[in-house]
Amino acid sequence: MSTTKYKQDLDVTGNITLSGNVTADGNVILGDADTDSITLNADITSSIIPDVDITYDLGSTTKTWREVFTSKVNSAVGDDLDLHSGADIALYPTGNIWIKQDTKLIFEGTVPDDFEIKLQALAATADRDIILPDASGTLALNEKLQDGTFDLDVNSFTVSGSSTTSITAGANIELNATTRVLVTDTPFRLASFTTVERDALSAENGDMIYNTTDNKFQGYENGAWANLI
Repeated sequence: MSTTKYKQDLDVTGNITLSGNVTADGNVILGDADTDSITLNADITSSIIPDVDITYDLGSTTKTWREVFTSKVNSAVGDDLDLHSGADIALYPTGNIWIKQDTKLIFEGTVPDDFEIKLQALAATADRDIILPDASGTLALNEKLQDGTFDLDVNSFTVSGSSTTSITAGANIELNATTRVLVTDTPFRLASFTTVERDALSAENGDMIYNTTDNKFQGYENGAWANLI
């Protein structure tokens, strides 16, 4: 095999067909206008790394790639990973979408970096499911709200459905209001006990029950049960 060496510029007009491997030392410029094109029939067997960090783009706002097939998307260390779309951003995994614990999912308000709603899971020690259906459905929690303090700050709280709604606590349930606690539209029913069941209670002054043995409303006052009426 012979070798031909050129020690000056080589200017060729027309087509060049090369058989075998091509090695180019130095800078390589392909095309002189965006009307030129490059067709890759071969596989790429190396990484594609830009010369300068956070400088060059892949595609443009008017010429975008249709689909990108990749196993990972990583941002530069210390930089945000931004996803911008002129319409929706749809995620259709065949499995789960994993978010590292202590990471916040932030819903931006009308003012950037202000008026935000943050959703965060802290120190997860067991599996918990929160199901959010569409606007015609309901908010369903498959697990109990426990193991800590849960604050619910709403203007109104409505429970719908035909079954009985229960609020259960291992100790006291406290209702605190600036003025008073009101029960409207329905009767208020006290717990019912027989006299034997009543006497087994750890009663405190101010407790009230309905005694089914005596058919009386009773209250615990000054260390003893007494009829209220």
